Amino acid sequence: MLASAVIMAALSSCAVTQGGSEFIALGCVDDAEERLDGVDWESAWTVNLRIRQGEFNPMVVNMVENGPIVLRIINDDDSRHTVRSSEFFRSIALESIAIGAEIDRDRCIDAVTVPARATAELRLMPVRYGRYDFEDSSILVSRIAIASAVGVFVIEPYKSYYIEPIPQSPPKIPEAEPVSAPPVAAPNIFNNEPGVDEPILLDEPETTKSEDGLKPAPSKPTPPQAKKAESDNNIVIFDDPEEFQ
Repeated sequence: MLASAVIMAALSSCAVTQGGSEFIALGCVDDAEERLDGVDWESAWTVNLRIRQGEFNPMVVNMVENGPIVLRIINDDDSRHTVRSSEFFRSIALESIAIGAEIDRDRCIDAVTVPARATAELRLMPVRYGRYDFEDSSILVSRIAIASAVGVFVIEPYKSYYIEPIPQSPPKIPEAEPVSAPPVAAPNIFNNEPGVDEPILLDEPETTKSEDGLKPAPSKPTPPQAKKAESDNNIVIFDDPEEFQ
């Protein structure tokens, strides 16, 4: 029992206060720097892993191979927790671990310790697809046997799909309704331009004023002129019978 207690104390001392732990970090990605060069972390996919009352939520964390990920491990408990998964951390290219204002740029780790009521933000690139168990354990000995919090990181293989575009016929333009031509106005005889005929005013008969100048006097009728027609019999023809009298 004493020997076991000493071994357990020695293994637990390997865990760090916070940030990444690299006690048994072996076989990490060699070309991590090249894979992470030029990655736009502002547009990376963000995945949240929350720890509350000793349980992980969600228990299955999905990622895609060769897709940049910002993994946020949120500890909502009043004690620190350590997310340990040696195989997972050997299958990713790790850019940095940020806890508050502190940034750890160690790229080869096997676990991450998050202080109470704190959040660890990991910028990483999944490299090898597969399923990787993780657990809440601050020591190197697995705590699965004693029912500690566990979960699974799932890195899906990258797949490219070609979707043939659906042919689209050009939109049908409705036929325009025939528009009747406006009526053509009759030409204006006064100014030789098209327009509406203006009324023709007849000359009014001449009137003469009366002597008192108050009422117009009727104009005197012009005596009719006899039309004379010459014929073989020398007959005179009058337009008005009164002229004959």
